[in-house]
Amino acid sequence: MKMELRTAMADIQISKTHQMTQQQVRTKVDEMTQDLKNDLGLTTQWLDDNRLSFERSGASGLLTLSDQKVTVEVKLNFLLRAMKGTIEQELQKALTKTFD
Repeated sequence: MKMELRTAMADIQISKTHQMTQQQVRTKVDEMTQDLKNDLGLTTQWLDDNRLSFERSGASGLLTLSDQKVTVEVKLNFLLRAMKGTIEQELQKALTKTFD
């Protein structure tokens, strides 16, 4: 399955710094996204060593790993934009739980 990436003009963009190796970060991201797959029906695909594409009904995005930062960009459909604040808070909680 090929996932299309559409994060131009993302509705949500969150970054979280970390002090982990690239492999540690990738393992943490895999653990975090497994929970989201179960809870939200999220589909994910690593595009390369540093970029994870994800989507579910009404939302798609990209998670990018850099040396000391993880960035998440999310594009929401019209219906989910009404819940942008809640979605952003939940993403922030998940990143804090994963990388703190």
